[in-house]
Amino acid sequence: MPFGATPSGGHMPTPGGRITPTPDKPNAHCGITAREALRALAFEAQLVAVAAENIARGLILGDGDRARLLVSWARITTIVAEVG
Repeated sequence: MPFGATPSGGHMPTPGGRITPTPDKPNAHCGITAREALRALAFEAQLVAVAAENIARGLILGDGDRARLLVSWARITTIVAEVG
């Protein structure tokens, strides 16, 4: 599936696998709690920090690592959009 595709029929999956509203379906139920959002943010931020440290040490990230960082970006962006 290409980056940016939404497998859930136009909704973005949240870190907990739930559905979140998108501009075309603003009434979709999210179901993610503030605690879950903070846990997801902490996890994704840690992953990004480790990747940044690896890059700073001269390590080259593989395709899988870069793909996972895009997942982190999508999850962080989704949570930020939820908070509005």
